[in-house]
Amino acid sequence: FRNAAESFLRTPHHSKNSPTLLLKKSKGFTLIEILVVVGILGLLVTAFISLINPTLQIQKSRDARRKSDLRQIQSALELFRADCGQYPDDVSFVLSSPLTSSTCPGFTGPTVVYMQSVPKNPNGTNYYYDRTSTNTYGLATCIENANDVGEGVVTNASCPPSNKSYGVYNP
Repeated sequence: FRNAAESFLRTPHHSKNSPTLLLKKSKGFTLIEILVVVGILGLLVTAFISLINPTLQIQKSRDARRKSDLRQIQSALELFRADCGQYPDDVSFVLSSPLTSSTCPGFTGPTVVYMQSVPKNPNGTNYYYDRTSTNTYGLATCIENANDVGEGVVTNASCPPSNKSYGVYNP
């Protein structure tokens, strides 16, 4: 009896549908399966990156800041004009920090601060300010997103060819 049991344990006794036989056949993935999965993942990552386009999002963010800065400067200029009767001249406005009533010609009374500090463009330069007369002015900047359209966006020769000009003017 002992010899019969040892021989039974040493000889494989599987049927065609035995789980042991199935496990031995499927130990890993084939090269084709791996290549297909990597290809699909590559397509999904490429599609995701093209949808969010980080460079374009950064440009839009800087452009939004530029537009917001110009609207804040415009508000300060209107308050300045209400008190002083005119807009600040080019040099005093660009160089003054803060924009106060002390630059008003003939202004008497306590000093009023219209803008604590005149914001600078995200690239570090000043915004363009041009006072054409005591009652008119223009504020402008170059925006990076060439596909931007809307109020205040115009093509301008003073901006690089890939950019557009954005401006606000006295109401």
